[in-house]
Amino acid sequence: MRVFLVALAVALQVGSVMAAPKSDNPSDEQQPDKIVEYKVIDGVKLKLHVFNPANHQVTDKRPAIVFFFGGGWNGGTVKQFFPQSEYLASRGMVAICADYRVKSRHKTTPQECVKDGKSAIRWTRAHANELGIDPDRIVASGGSAGGHVAAAAALTDGFNETGEDTSISCLPNALVLYNAVFDNSETGYGYYRVKDYWQEISPLHNIDEEAPPTLVLLGTKDDLIPVATAEEYKKRMEAAGVRCDLRLYEGARHGFFNQSKPETKYQETLIETDRFLSSLGYLERQFPSMKVAKDLSDDRDARMAWWREAKFGMFVHWGVYSVVGGEYKGQKLPNSAEWMMNRGKIPIAEYKKYADQFNPTKFDADEFVNMAKNAGMKYIVITAKHHDGFSMFGSQATDYNVVDATPFKRDIMKELSEACQKQGIRLGFYYSQAQDWHHPGGMGNNWDKTLERVSNDQYVREKAYPEAKQLLTEYGPISIFWWDTPRKMSKEALDSLYSTRFLQPGLITNDRLGEGYPGDHKTFERKIPPVGPTAQDWEVCMPISGSWGYKRGDNNFKSVQTLIRNLADIASKGGNYLLNVSPTGEGTLLPQAVERLEAIGAWMKINNESIYGTTASPFGKLEWGRCTKKTAGDETILYLHVFDWPDSDELLVPGLKSTVQEAFLLADKNPLKTRLTEAGVLVSLPSNAPDENDSVIVLKVQGALDIDSDSSLEQQDGSLVLTAETAFLHNNEGSRDIQVQGAEGTPNIGYWTDAHAWVEWSVKFDQPGTYEVSAEMAIEKAKSSFRIGLPEKQVTVEVTSTGGYGSYTEKFLGTIKIEQAGTYSLQIIPEADSWQPINLRKLRLKLK
Repeated sequence: MRVFLVALAVALQVGSVMAAPKSDNPSDEQQPDKIVEYKVIDGVKLKLHVFNPANHQVTDKRPAIVFFFGGGWNGGTVKQFFPQSEYLASRGMVAICADYRVKSRHKTTPQECVKDGKSAIRWTRAHANELGIDPDRIVASGGSAGGHVAAAAALTDGFNETGEDTSISCLPNALVLYNAVFDNSETGYGYYRVKDYWQEISPLHNIDEEAPPTLVLLGTKDDLIPVATAEEYKKRMEAAGVRCDLRLYEGARHGFFNQSKPETKYQETLIETDRFLSSLGYLERQFPSMKVAKDLSDDRDARMAWWREAKFGMFVHWGVYSVVGGEYKGQKLPNSAEWMMNRGKIPIAEYKKYADQFNPTKFDADEFVNMAKNAGMKYIVITAKHHDGFSMFGSQATDYNVVDATPFKRDIMKELSEACQKQGIRLGFYYSQAQDWHHPGGMGNNWDKTLERVSNDQYVREKAYPEAKQLLTEYGPISIFWWDTPRKMSKEALDSLYSTRFLQPGLITNDRLGEGYPGDHKTFERKIPPVGPTAQDWEVCMPISGSWGYKRGDNNFKSVQTLIRNLADIASKGGNYLLNVSPTGEGTLLPQAVERLEAIGAWMKINNESIYGTTASPFGKLEWGRCTKKTAGDETILYLHVFDWPDSDELLVPGLKSTVQEAFLLADKNPLKTRLTEAGVLVSLPSNAPDENDSVIVLKVQGALDIDSDSSLEQQDGSLVLTAETAFLHNNEGSRDIQVQGAEGTPNIGYWTDAHAWVEWSVKFDQPGTYEVSAEMAIEKAKSSFRIGLPEKQVTVEVTSTGGYGSYTEKFLGTIKIEQAGTYSLQIIPEADSWQPINLRKLRLKLK
């Protein structure tokens, strides 16, 4: 019988406490707060490396965890679990990494390792008051042989150091074991090292009803610890009436949990550890989240590289709403079909009947992915769960999913994942994290009074987080997680959802999780910005027709010309095009969509190099079309996308002063003549355009480009003029509120009804000094207030009515000071409490 006896008397030599030396190596991020000597034996001083929570006091009674490093009882480093310790300390535990004797350094056997493990736990418990921990909440943990030390300390009798006070228990209150050595028998691991006493030291053979609750984490490809051994360990633990959670990681090998391994498994095992300790009441936070303070910009370029190269992807909105195509009780509901439950105020019980009818037997994942690939698309993003709450995969969090709730009974996401892997197309999942009109804690359903409301936090715990985690761990390589419709959620809920980003190496996320979680790229919806942002990656998502989801009778399909020119336009501004298609309830696309995808594919087959891997145009507005660019060494390649073929058989590239080394059409590769003029480069063309939608001319230039133009501002009488067309519009979620309008005259920024939308110009100042700022604007209301200036220095301006939105007046706004020549961001941001819409044509900046 083993007793969890706690005695606070000093059992061994009192450990000396010293400040932990900080590494001179800046890459050595994790360092303990203090180092404690817990045992001296045969001249060897053994130490505990202690990580404390922020503002920790010795009067606290925190839970503690003691880690033992792996290394086959032969070697290893006490620093192995420093990353896990730092994280758990940030979550409120005292985390301790224990040194112990090993063969290579101390000529010891596994039994000395276990003795040291018991000594470390016993010392920690004896000194609970000095460490500020709860002696009845001590967890032992370790990896490989270190996991054996932790488990043996909990399960085996004997192996106590001579002279220690064994009235102080060495038994941990819980175990977390990372691919631990369980079995020391002849068929297990390390038998040759312990054969004389294998049965006494083997954790698998010493399980009884007093074993502590345990979490086991193991890779299915572990070459030292068979899955069958872990399953037998779990079986014996449960037979003894003790909790044992087994988590298997598909394809993972021995040591997969280390931070030095692919980060996804390290993060995933840490989340599982968090969940397990939270379930025991050792961690206070209700959400299993990672520490999210990490600056993801460090690896953003590496993660975004393929996306920047791809430029073109397929968006897919598909759900049970496709069964009826947006019609309810014989009426066509307004807006997109996927919103029909909301627009029609359809009760949950009634809407669920559509799941009974969802049986897309004509769906073929291979054909679907091939269709995207043939169109030139490099990735697919599909709705795994939209706002209606229906999961288009075999969700483990709810039976309201495509496998359990429909006659189809197939996991669509699984089939798409397999097809994408086979065909080399990247896959992303759309997930509505805040709105869920089916779950009583989801946001957005204010019409179904049968809902028995619970908190949004409960919804995240029960559904959103588990589903996001499942999608990122059970569906192969996922490249994008596409959040939607951010709402006011608790920070803990958002942190837990954000933490799933670590579950896939290289995962890209968009900007729609919530405020303070910018993601990796900005998303514009339906509208192409007049000017693309230069400081961040961005995309435009847009339906191929009028509705995102399949809508019966939707004939608002964009023309092939519009779709191809949209692609070129977006690429010319530096963005990606995410073009949406809408499968029907049968699992196929309408012929109109198929025809358009095939036409885009035919164009891409000839012209794809003018899209893939290109960057934004170096020119301002081009009257005849758009331009994309590539740079390779000393060579610059310009791709001229000619929408309007000139009648003169010559095309002017305005402002280009570089000598063109080579020019040709992508359609036939035949060389074209060029000549340099004062206005720019003139390219001689054949009489007829090879493509009525977009004919691409290639210009190859040696060396840096020489362009006599400025795309962001005009020069007029010494003033800098910033036009509406050169402004970057910051709309919330890429909404359509603020936009450039004025087809009948001078363009202006209008429809500025959202006080949280703002505008920005990138301005090149050739001279430092003080600039007077005025604006040509119109305002109908009595007055409106906004801030104007550089990001770090802005002033609040109040403007008064001009008599109407069509009555434009130039108003003086103040001055800005430019300390040195360079390119700056000039911003206008509404004052939310005193904002009224204005129409803005241009800003004028004049040096005093």
